[in-house]
Amino acid sequence: MVSHLDWQRLETAIGDAWADLPHEAEVLLGTLYSHPAGRASVTTFITRNLNRIEKLPPRLVLLAPDAAVEHVTRGRTVRLAQHDHVDGCSVAWP
Repeated sequence: MVSHLDWQRLETAIGDAWADLPHEAEVLLGTLYSHPAGRASVTTFITRNLNRIEKLPPRLVLLAPDAAVEHVTRGRTVRLAQHDHVDGCSVAWP
């Protein structure tokens, strides 16, 4: 499936939702990453859109750890809680 995916079309479909990625998009990226053939493509996809992400979901930290380091280095946050799962919304590392 990964080799047939139109990454540009997916990027466009996500659109402005990159700022605070919906759960469904996270699950899709995690599923695509679960197959070894998809890992590099998913990591590249996340990295290419890093500047559009305000709150980086923890799942994406696992999929693109170098991008996550860059994200927090820029002063942006990792979203630790959403949908009332945990008290608190996000954390920034110095």
